[in-house]
Amino acid sequence: MHNRVDRRSRMAGFAATVADSVLVALSLVSVFADSLILMVIWEVTAVAYIVAAWLLSQRMTMRGASDSRTGIFQWLSWLMPLAASVAGINAALLALVGKSLVEDGYDVGGLRVLGVAGIIISWALLNASFVNVYMTLLDRAKPDAPPFHVPGEPHPDYPEMIYFSFTIGTSFSVSDVHVITRQARRAVLVHSVVAFFFNAIVVAAAFQVLQQIT
Repeated sequence: MHNRVDRRSRMAGFAATVADSVLVALSLVSVFADSLILMVIWEVTAVAYIVAAWLLSQRMTMRGASDSRTGIFQWLSWLMPLAASVAGINAALLALVGKSLVEDGYDVGGLRVLGVAGIIISWALLNASFVNVYMTLLDRAKPDAPPFHVPGEPHPDYPEMIYFSFTIGTSFSVSDVHVITRQARRAVLVHSVVAFFFNAIVVAAAFQVLQQIT
């Protein structure tokens, strides 16, 4: 029975790595191809990825399981969604402020809707990738040296790290979660800086769109 669980865990980790790779590939292609259809495909795939990741995290929390990926595959589990997020917002910005698609005859209003949706999806991917960062720190931590302290929760899991990550992504603050170790502080610092510039780019794009409207 234990071997069967380990096998399922390894298969789930392999499937997750494949999904990460496909998402990054679609993100890069959607940027360089400058295609509206590819951008729609990327957005649909990214939404499906986020929903699947959410459902998987809930299932793993109930079972008390952790991500089976180790070594480079464990780090790729957060690096790939992060790369996809960066590529995705690039494509979204092209749809919002670029002129090449408009010159090809696409509807301006439709491009803006897709662009806004792409930014929201990219933002969700960005913070979801850091959920994996924090879960990696938790999984690798020694029992007597946890990276985080969550009041009222002696054994934090995906729900706490989702809350923690999206709090940083929206307010650049760690809220009531205490960051204890040096590695955890580095991760939070990188997350805060990336989220700041991400939000700054979104504001700049919004100004560009408003200027085009007026």
